[in-house]
Amino acid sequence: MGTVEVVYGGESYRISGHSLEDVQQQIEDILAAGVSGWIEALNGHGTRAPYRLLITPGVPVSLAELPTE
Repeated sequence: MGTVEVVYGGESYRISGHSLEDVQQQIEDILAAGVSGWIEALNGHGTRAPYRLLITPGVPVSLAELPTE
């Protein structure tokens, strides 16, 4: 498994231990249910503090699979 970068609200977050397909499917499942839901991610800059991102229709989210080192 790799690391996925999530850009949400103009900020960068990271989800480790999941593929891009895993994270995309989780977001699609939330939206398909017709409700809002949360995904967990780490701050993509420095502190690595944990965050919960609210996934809801109309809020843009970008995903990118980061190369493994």
